[in-house]
Amino acid sequence: MALTNAEKQARYRERHLKDVEGMRERLQAVVSIQAKRALESLARHHGATLAGIVERLALEEQARVTAGMDAEQFRQFVGE
Repeated sequence: MALTNAEKQARYRERHLKDVEGMRERLQAVVSIQAKRALESLARHHGATLAGIVERLALEEQARVTAGMDAEQFRQFVGE
């Protein structure tokens, strides 16, 4: 019996998009054309992937925002 498109897609995701170390999650977003072009330019400039640039920007901004926080402020920031 032939697989449905949904079954084919599920199998593809299982094979290709699974993180074997369990340290990654899938992120899907729609952004402005300008933001996408900026991410692409940054990725080329740094020799990185789009995912790598998004990770880098998010982690750098989190470090900047939390740098002056005390423990209680940080717990609130992370939602605990």
